[in-house]
Amino acid sequence: MWKIPVRTKERRRAQRITTRHLVKYSLMDPEGRLSPVISVSKNVSTTGLLIQTKEPLPVGKQFELEINFPPFKVPIKAQVKAVWTKQLKNKIYYRSGLSFVNIDKEHRQRIIDYIEYVNRITRDRLLLSQLKRIIFKILTPKPKSS
Repeated sequence: MWKIPVRTKERRRAQRITTRHLVKYSLMDPEGRLSPVISVSKNVSTTGLLIQTKEPLPVGKQFELEINFPPFKVPIKAQVKAVWTKQLKNKIYYRSGLSFVNIDKEHRQRIIDYIEYVNRITRDRLLLSQLKRIIFKILTPKPKSS
């Protein structure tokens, strides 16, 4: 019997969580000046993040990036590299996969802490929802049979 290898699109090395946070970075404009840009993150992991932009990012381009996560007052800063860029079907926005090229241990640990924090909240909400259903089922009167 032959076994056909199944290849999936998933090539990530680290767990990603869905996030919506402002991301700040600067790129050189055609005149050679640094131009500040603000975009939105779509997901984040310890190895990189996905952002949505109005302009495509040049693949291979490295730049400094800042992202704020709610529990932390100080933004996380990292040197990132655009790994891929894709135009969305709406033809208005682009999504770019960024990998962390240089990030200090403290900032990487803050990302790990944030991912754990989001996972904990998500798990707690799921448990609470399940508990509510169980309590509702217990407390809901059963119809009387005649």
